Amino acid sequence: MASALQLIFQASLTQGLVPSDWKKAHIVPVFNKGDTANPGNYCPISLTSVCSKVMEHIVHSGIIKHLEQHDILSDQQHGFPKNRSCGTQLILTVNDLARSVNNLSQIKASLLDFSECLTLICCRS
Repeated sequence: MASALQLIFQASLTQGLVPSDWKKAHIVPVFNKGDTANPGNYCPISLTSVCSKVMEHIVHSGIIKHLEQHDILSDQQHGFPKNRSCGTQLILTVNDLARSVNNLSQIKASLLDFSECLTLICCRS
C-alpha cells in the first residue's frame, strides 16, 4: 500500500493537484463551553481522509526540516514550530509586561488580539 500511496503523493505534488476525495470532510461540532444551545459555543472539527493527513504530515515535516536546517525561523516565531504555540507567545508577552511593571519600566505595546489563539487552544484541548 505504501508504494501506491507514494505514487499518488508524488503525482499530486508534481501536478499541484489534490485528489477530490481528499478535499471532502465530515464536519463535527465539538462543544467548547457555555450554553449548549448556543452554536457559537462549538468548535467545528473537520474529519478528513487518512491519506490526506499522511501527505499533509509528510509535507509539513519536510517544510519544518528545511526551515530548521537553514535557520530561517526567528526565535520569536510562534504558532507552528515545535514547542511554540499561541499559548507560549501569550505567556512570554504577559511575562514581559509583568517584568516591566515590576521594574517600573516604560512599556511600549502594540495591541494584539489573542482571542483566536485562545479559541484554538480551547478547541484543541
